[in-house]
Amino acid sequence: MAPIYYNYLPEDGFEFNKITLVYIFTSLIAIFWLIKISKEKKIVLVKNILLILALAFVILNLASLAQSIHLYSSLWGNSYRFNGGFISLINYVVLFFVFIETFHDDKNAFYEIWGSILISSAFVSAYGLYQIIKIHSLDARIISTFGQPNYLGAYLALVIPANIFFILKEKDGIKKIGLIFLLLLNVFILFATESRSAYLAVFAALMLMAALNYKGFIKKKKKTILLILVLIFLAMLPFYKQMQYRVNKQVFTEIKNQEVTTGSFSLRMFAWKGAWQVFLHNPILGTGPETMMFSIPKYMDAKINNHIEWGYKFDKAHNEFLDILANTGILSLTIFLLILFFAFKKSFFNKEKDEKNQLLGIVLLSLILTNLFGFSCVVIALYFWLILALLVTQEKSVAKEVKLSTKVFFLFFFFIFLFFCFFVFCWSKIYLANIYFKKGDLENAVKYNPNIDRYHGELALRYLQNNQNIEAISEAEKSIQSNALNADNYRVLAMVMANIDQNKTLSALDKAIELEPTNPKIYLEKAKYLIKINDIEKAKEMLQKTLDLKPNYEEAKTILESIK
Repeated sequence: MAPIYYNYLPEDGFEFNKITLVYIFTSLIAIFWLIKISKEKKIVLVKNILLILALAFVILNLASLAQSIHLYSSLWGNSYRFNGGFISLINYVVLFFVFIETFHDDKNAFYEIWGSILISSAFVSAYGLYQIIKIHSLDARIISTFGQPNYLGAYLALVIPANIFFILKEKDGIKKIGLIFLLLLNVFILFATESRSAYLAVFAALMLMAALNYKGFIKKKKKTILLILVLIFLAMLPFYKQMQYRVNKQVFTEIKNQEVTTGSFSLRMFAWKGAWQVFLHNPILGTGPETMMFSIPKYMDAKINNHIEWGYKFDKAHNEFLDILANTGILSLTIFLLILFFAFKKSFFNKEKDEKNQLLGIVLLSLILTNLFGFSCVVIALYFWLILALLVTQEKSVAKEVKLSTKVFFLFFFFIFLFFCFFVFCWSKIYLANIYFKKGDLENAVKYNPNIDRYHGELALRYLQNNQNIEAISEAEKSIQSNALNADNYRVLAMVMANIDQNKTLSALDKAIELEPTNPKIYLEKAKYLIKINDIEKAKEMLQKTLDLKPNYEEAKTILESIK
């Protein structure tokens, strides 16, 4: 369901809805699981290194949460995605543990899970094809039900290796034809995403599949493999020109005067450098889960202002490992790397050389490769923990049954029920507030969720437009109370106070500059205000600083020339 579901009620119709769906299903699954163990009066504990490491990862994220620079974002995720915070991690790990406890001795779960994944991919890719037909063009990057082409590309990079695996395994002729048509559709939509990291991931997965398969097996399936290669080539042909353009213009980035000016890869490099600096200043536990948006601006390289997308605000490092390193520190990254190490060990270096485990390892590799240049959206994060759970259920693990007394179970159920009720209450308010915000009903947005600083900021600007100065000041101050690390909140306060209090306006702009010292827009805003209050000399200094950060800032040049 998660890959397929979206609606346009909230601000983000894709990620926000998918994480909501994950929360709903996690809650339902947890309730049914509690009913099951209440009947059986026991719980099965599986002894496996991946379970221990998952628990350690949660504990370290909790420790990072406790000292977070912005607790609300670390708990729920940033206010744009609401994914990646501690709550979402808990939900993924709960599903991971419940799946293992329920299916630890069920080897057929592997086929059932992958069957449902392939069926959902058919709906996702079919909708992507519908989008292509609707716009009558192959030029636009397709998003299907994911809202972002790179998310869709990462998803298909996981599905396609499994699709090929089941084509090679399937003996029923009709089912094989269906899987072949599904592969053609999935590959076609993959190329329509124009996601280079996804291309890389699929290529690496196919190479690894070829290397791992027995020579005899490949010989037996020679015709099928040849057909698969032909289908991939045919699916690629319509997108040849677009792929050639992206390689020429974006992979090989344009360089002028030794300063990068274009290219998504070069933009990511700024994020990587900034995230590394965040880590160096917060090495042990990081700045807290999902706090990149507020930690990275302080360390952003000023050369980003020469990039064509110089105004871009990073909320992710666009590298999963750097995200973990900066947000939750070296300890969390160590545990994460150990999880990957043991997962790959179980996949490729087990005595049985089980082909199902190998597929899981290949899919996991594909996931990691796409995340070297991106990050886990809701579906990818969900599938990551699902792959780990399947790896655990595929091997012979030591399982221990623990009897639960009625008293212990009652206490256990009581605390989970209380948490469930509190969680439903909180998330309902978050969801409603987001819907109101999209509709432009800002008063109700801040009423239902007063913890989102940008809701208060938008409402402050609306009050300012309506000459409701007292209300505007109040909301601007509330935005800062909600998040004192967001420079935009101080810029809003400066706008509100511009005609009321000169000192507070300059103080707010100085604080914004302190938080984002390489953002030329803030320096220009301060220069304009200094001109307004007739402090021309300081305005000139500020305009020069603006041009030092961004020499080709035409507006700053024009203003400076006009006051000389």
